[in-house]
Amino acid sequence: MYNKILFSIVLVLAVLNNGCGLLEAVTHRQALSDYAEDLFRRQNALTTALMMQTEEDDAVYQAEMDMHSACKLLNEYARLAMEGKNGSLLFQRRVKNSLPACDAAIQKLETILEVQ
Repeated sequence: MYNKILFSIVLVLAVLNNGCGLLEAVTHRQALSDYAEDLFRRQNALTTALMMQTEEDDAVYQAEMDMHSACKLLNEYARLAMEGKNGSLLFQRRVKNSLPACDAAIQKLETILEVQ
């Protein structure tokens, strides 16, 4: 909750100080961080839900494997962060660029599970 309030304040300040590049960079970085965290949480929730399923379904299995593959860099980044490491700037850029594919794979699996 505190992070959302802080983000809202930063966003308002960014709008008011449109010419300030540093504030825009901070806002973009926070939004990207929130997006990545949301993806990580959704992926973990899906993995937990799949562990509780009793039926095996090839479409679900394939979608799960696709999600794990698409989110591999995000998971590696999370592991490094838990160890107190950041990874190189090149690695961070690769993680950032992988987020849309990870999101799409998560959405696909969420859609499949909603139908069942």
